[in-house]
Amino acid sequence: MSARHIAIKPMTWVSPEFSVASKCDVDILATDHETLVVATERPDNETTGLPVSQGPGVIAQTLYHWYGYEPESMIWLEYNPMTGIHTRVDLVCANHRVTHWHRSPCSLQEVAALKARFSM
Repeated sequence: MSARHIAIKPMTWVSPEFSVASKCDVDILATDHETLVVATERPDNETTGLPVSQGPGVIAQTLYHWYGYEPESMIWLEYNPMTGIHTRVDLVCANHRVTHWHRSPCSLQEVAALKARFSM
C-alpha cells in the first residue's frame, strides 16, 4: 500500500471562538480509505497562539476543504516535541464536521504501528 504525504509546515489556523491565529505543523498520510493526521506543536506558537489541542475541529475542517479528506476517516495524533508526548484524538463527526473529540495517551509503539500502516 502506498500513501500520499502532505506536509504543511507551518499551518496557520484561526479559532472562531477566540479569533486567535495559531500555528502548528501538520503531516498528512493518506490512502484511498483512511487518513493519518499528525498535528505537532510549534515552539514559536507557545506564547502567541492556542495549543494544537484546541484545534482539531478547525484544522480537520480546513483539511477537508483544502484536500477533501473526510474528518470521519481521519486518524488524529497530536505531538508535543517539548514534552515528547503523543496523544490520540478520536474525532466525532456529523455532516463532514467535527462536533467533539476524545483524547487518550498514545505510546511510541502505537505511533509507530499507525505510521507503519501508511508506509510509503
